[in-house]
Amino acid sequence: KSQINHNKHYSTPEEEEQRKLNFLNSLQIVEKHNELYKKGEKSYELGINLFSDLSADEYKAMFRMPDPTVRKPAPAPAFIANLTVAAPQSFDWRQQGKVTPIKNQGGCGSCWSFSVVGAIESLYAIKHSQNLDLSEEQMVDCMNSKCGGEWIYDGYKYVIANGLETESVYPYTAGSGKYNACKEQKSSPHTHISSYQSLGKGISEAHALATDAEIMAAVQNQPVSMMFNAAGSDFSGYKSGVLTHNDMGWTGSHAVIIVGWGT
Repeated sequence: KSQINHNKHYSTPEEEEQRKLNFLNSLQIVEKHNELYKKGEKSYELGINLFSDLSADEYKAMFRMPDPTVRKPAPAPAFIANLTVAAPQSFDWRQQGKVTPIKNQGGCGSCWSFSVVGAIESLYAIKHSQNLDLSEEQMVDCMNSKCGGEWIYDGYKYVIANGLETESVYPYTAGSGKYNACKEQKSSPHTHISSYQSLGKGISEAHALATDAEIMAAVQNQPVSMMFNAAGSDFSGYKSGVLTHNDMGWTGSHAVIIVGWGT
């Protein structure tokens, strides 16, 4: 049933058998976790999805962010949060129509591009009251790492220098893991940004990361790009609820945008 629901096709009987074993292992993890969820011992529910037939190593291999243990110079001026004003209990840019629809990066390590583009799309919607669909493929094709992962702030630097085309002009085709020759049109890109700011003091030490209060202050201005450790069965099988972890470490493997908070 899952194979049909997620349009899965396997090339050999041997692969199909291995995928079945992977799926059954995922199902066991989901059922064991959800028993705890039903008892109120877990705050989030797991489910079966398109990742359920992958092995743990295959799932981890999808996340190709650069190694954050390698210190790099401060990428941008720091965001100075106004912490004198208490943040509301909940906040959600989606409720204001300022977040574009969820997109699928496919088999390309391009989450960094989707994070950068998603934040810029939201900023455009906030400023102009109009949704815009910008090109993730442009950065994948035109930056050095292609589908191999990239620093988020290098993506912002690219947009400052080159601008972005719309999705209709430069559509996403890297979902299969293959990218194309760069086709950027520097003379007439649709959208530019002039600058960006960073949260926290660095990315190589846990104490240098931004606090929750600083993040909430920034998110009230616009959705914010971030990295987190997504290489685990809890995230791969996430279905609903509030996923809480204190032992995931600070090593980033996946890039998304923060659009709000709540309980």
